[in-house]
Amino acid sequence: MKKITSIVLLIALLFSMAACGGNAPAGEEPAGAEGQMPEEQAQVEEPQHGQPEEIRVVAVAAGNSHTMALDNRGQLWAWGDNYYGQVGDGNISTYRDPLYEDISEYEEYAELIDGRVRNVDNDVYRPKRIMDDVKAIYACGDSSFAITNGGRLYAWGRNENGQLCDGTTWNKPRPEYIMDGVLGVDSTQARTIVLKADYSLWAYGAKFGTFGMGARPEIYEISIRLYENVKKAVLYSMSGSEAVLILTNDGRLISYEEPERYSGAYAYNERYNLSNAADISAASIARQLVYVLDADGNVYGWGANGFDGSLGANSNEFMVDNPTFIASDVREIYNGRTFVRNDGVMSVWGTVLEIMDYRDQYGNDVGGQLLGDLMVYGGTPVGILSNVRMAAEGGSHYIAVDNDGDVYTWGQNFNGQLGNGNSANQTSPMQIRFE
Repeated sequence: MKKITSIVLLIALLFSMAACGGNAPAGEEPAGAEGQMPEEQAQVEEPQHGQPEEIRVVAVAAGNSHTMALDNRGQLWAWGDNYYGQVGDGNISTYRDPLYEDISEYEEYAELIDGRVRNVDNDVYRPKRIMDDVKAIYACGDSSFAITNGGRLYAWGRNENGQLCDGTTWNKPRPEYIMDGVLGVDSTQARTIVLKADYSLWAYGAKFGTFGMGARPEIYEISIRLYENVKKAVLYSMSGSEAVLILTNDGRLISYEEPERYSGAYAYNERYNLSNAADISAASIARQLVYVLDADGNVYGWGANGFDGSLGANSNEFMVDNPTFIASDVREIYNGRTFVRNDGVMSVWGTVLEIMDYRDQYGNDVGGQLLGDLMVYGGTPVGILSNVRMAAEGGSHYIAVDNDGDVYTWGQNFNGQLGNGNSANQTSPMQIRFE
């Protein structure tokens, strides 16, 4: 296996521009544009190959700190953080590699912590085969979803707000059958939306208008039908409230959101002036950024641009309320701030890959400790990798698949989400293997 050499990113000019991501029978365990895109000065290097011929990855998905891949045989693989069972191997991993080399001061817990590292049967630092006969995968926050070739939905991982659509709030350490006739899914810590075979859109989990207000969310045990004739839908956050952006089969963009913050009154609005939308996406973290790819290959976005240019529009506005041009000549968009151009170059922007730890030395979830910055990408798209077929952005890591089906990861790796067998952070793309 060969590593990709480090890529030198030299960005000299910043131009002003015009205006969420898999089979067993029920009750059984699974088997196994206007404007120009800014000029890029990055020396983009084509990856080298070495993946076993029999396995080629055809889809990837990245959650907060776990990762999923689907190969050409319909096999689903997963690895990384397994605190809620989101890897799906039947285990829940409380401990990971300790932050501190000397854990003698935690003598009471040392055996447990060290035991987690040595436990080969529960090793989730490399890809583990979880399911067969899968056609679509979604790693959303700390939850996982898979759709089989027959349209059956399975879910596992974090479920405290009913986001696994099973009417309970229990976390699931392995895939469990949920329902038939599913085309697509998007999910957050609060709720899940499901696109069904008749193109109707349904919501599960926390009731809209209740999540994040200091009280236990109201859980739907019966699904709520949101809209009809839907091609795709994504959850996003706008003005502090979670909302839904819907792309219809006839190319319309419709939002379902609170007209006023904390009003609890949600309404549909067809107010985005983009008439030829082809795809939509939302940023993986906080979901405060939304993007649209039109039929001509142009990308537009809006949302919380912040002080670091998170939107990617080279704008100084902290909040961008209307669709703003980001880039042209784009083939696919993924997880918000990630896209692949027509020439196969993967581009990212507006991202600070922070070194975050969500567990203390005892394995408890402490909500995130900022230890420093790993990588910083600027306010305009930067080319990272060439010959890319598809990509995904997680909480603080990336995964890319080249045209030969080989997989590369980089970013934060405290929970083994890079799949390279350890917990060391990686600042440039490195190939991983499936064995």
